[in-house]
Parts: sequence; C-alpha cells; structure tokens
Amino acid sequence: METVAVSGAPELAEELLRWFVEAKEPECFAACLYTCYELLRPDVVLEVAWMNKLMDYAMPYMIQAVKEYSGKVDLLMSERKEAKEAVQAQQDNMQKAQAQANSFQMLMPLALPAPQMPGMAPDHGSFVGAPPAGYGAAAGFTGHQGYGGY
Repeated sequence: METVAVSGAPELAEELLRWFVEAKEPECFAACLYTCYELLRPDVVLEVAWMNKLMDYAMPYMIQAVKEYSGKVDLLMSERKEAKEAVQAQQDNMQKAQAQANSFQMLMPLALPAPQMPGMAPDHGSFVGAPPAGYGAAAGFTGHQGYGGY
C-alpha cells in the first residue's frame, strides 16, 4: 500500500483497491482508502464500495472527500464573488468620474448673446451686428480690408 501511495499512480491505487475487494479484505480496503487518499477518485471508490457492499468502510473516505470538495467550491465561489464586486466597483468609479466631468460642464455658463447697450436698436432674434437674412456678405468675406490694409 505504501509503495503504491509513494508511486503517485492513480491506476495502481485503483487496481490495489479492487484486489482487496476480490480478496475479501474489507479492513485492507479501508486502509487503502486512507493510505492512497490523494490518488483515488471519489466516484471510483463509491462505485466499488456500493457494488461490493462495503459502504460502511468507504463512508469515512466519502465524508472527507465531500468536505474537501465543498471547501474548494466555497473558495471558488468567494473568489468569483470578489472578482464580480471588483468589476462592479471599477464600473461605479468610471460612472462617478464621468458624472463628475459632466457636472463641471453643467456649471459652465451658457454662450448667450451680449446684452444690448443703451441707445442701440433692439435686435430681433439675431446676433448683434449680423445683417438681416438674405442681405449678408458672401461666406468668409466681410467686406472689410484685413489687417494692415491688405
């Protein structure tokens, strides 16, 4: 048994387990479950024990295996939950940063036309100094000479 356990070969451990069943050595079957615990798969142990009415000998092994697998599942679930929470926190931080950037834009004053100077004629909906519709200069040309008279 110890040689099989040291070998690290799951196939040898299963073969030894089946040999103890055929030799009608239930105590050795239980000892093999303990000695080769890391090499034996729970489904194989359960099948061999159930088919040969050795469930009483296999039950301590099965309880330990279920406990071990439950712990692994719990660990994986907690890691998954932490990863989900980290992603959610990152998304929340990005949304907060975007909302804060947008709030600064909301605080900026709107681009409104300058108020009328006293004594000027009221402007009927157009910007100050803009010609009435249909009477303006060509696009890009104001009719004034540029800087320096050119």
